[in-house]
Amino acid sequence: MVNQVSNTSDDVLSKPDRVKMLLLLLLGSFNFEQKFKPALIKILETYSSESLNQASKEINKIGCFNINEQQKENLINDIVDNRMSFLLPEIERVTKEKISNDISTANNKKELINAIASSYAVSNDRVNAIKDIEQRTINNSTRIETAKISEIVGGVLVSDGQEFDEPCIEADGQVWSLDYAGDNILQHPRCVRQFTFLSSDEVKEHGGFDRK
Repeated sequence: MVNQVSNTSDDVLSKPDRVKMLLLLLLGSFNFEQKFKPALIKILETYSSESLNQASKEINKIGCFNINEQQKENLINDIVDNRMSFLLPEIERVTKEKISNDISTANNKKELINAIASSYAVSNDRVNAIKDIEQRTINNSTRIETAKISEIVGGVLVSDGQEFDEPCIEADGQVWSLDYAGDNILQHPRCVRQFTFLSSDEVKEHGGFDRK
């Protein structure tokens, strides 16, 4: 889309110009499926595989847990597919929203080109932010799903680090069921929530679940 705009003159953007640019954007001139989906899947698969292996080691400290390669592959595929079904449309939505704002506020075509080229929506900073959030999301998701299929883990102890928002303060140190933890992987995009596996006896020692 930037190339299409750059071939035009730098005169003031008319209303038809803005409408045309917005339609190009909204009708899919940014092909996320083709450009980003394979790269995102590879990243998420790597995160999930690393988390699964670590989770397996921790579960084996509670009881004997064996998972074969086919089971690992199936679990990773399910986790990644589920996350991608949310992530790809969300990245596309936010990107289009941010760039459409550039289109609506630019005074001329040169300003529009520069705005899109330097926009956070298409920047390396945003890519790194997405990778950071997804690493924490996939890590927690994989740990909880691995614990579920093990049928060994009785629950989890929640750690929300040094966060200061009320829900994270309340959650820190609580004991949750695997189902509740699976529904509350992170509280917010920058959340540092982590889960420690507990045996059923350890859950009882903590007085049972704070959240089921």
